Amino acid sequence: MKNNLPTTLRSFLSFVLLFLGTGFIAGSVVHFGEGITVWDSSVLLLGIILFVGASFAKGYGKNKKHSTAKQFVLFIIQSLLLALGIGMASGGTQHFIDTPEYAAILIPLGLSIGLFSYLWREKIKISNSNKIYTLLSTVILAVITWFALTGFNAIIPDSLRVGHGSHGHGHQATTEQEVIIDNHFTEDHQDDGHSH
Repeated sequence: MKNNLPTTLRSFLSFVLLFLGTGFIAGSVVHFGEGITVWDSSVLLLGIILFVGASFAKGYGKNKKHSTAKQFVLFIIQSLLLALGIGMASGGTQHFIDTPEYAAILIPLGLSIGLFSYLWREKIKISNSNKIYTLLSTVILAVITWFALTGFNAIIPDSLRVGHGSHGHGHQATTEQEVIIDNHFTEDHQDDGHSH
């Protein structure tokens, strides 16, 4: 079979953009737990553009039956929800130690959004009885996952959190170090005063 290099490179590029988009979305969404900034919002927007653009190139662009404006907009919405769902689950997992309470919500919610948006986008048919079963199962699993992650957070030793690179924990550790240094300096200064 003859290898078509331009086609292979385009396919590879679309995969790269998909993963980059997901990574950008994951990083920005999880940082929203510490406050929404212009930078994180910009990274989120860039991630969405990359993911949706790559999805369009891989899926919609090759499928000739998607011809109307309504179908195009629907595909964009479906891809957007799928990107957000995957990004929420991925970002929550990566930064679980940094923001455990926020991540415990992001992960099950992201997986749920990802599942339903995937079923919707790929037009996977489910019977009415199975729709109810799927919905209830997803809700139950999401709640169980939230409880499990919350419990897991309670048993994580503090030694794993210190110096992990979290914005919140890192700032707290730095502040504690500064207090210790200040106290030590004050004690030394008082000792010098007493020695004179």
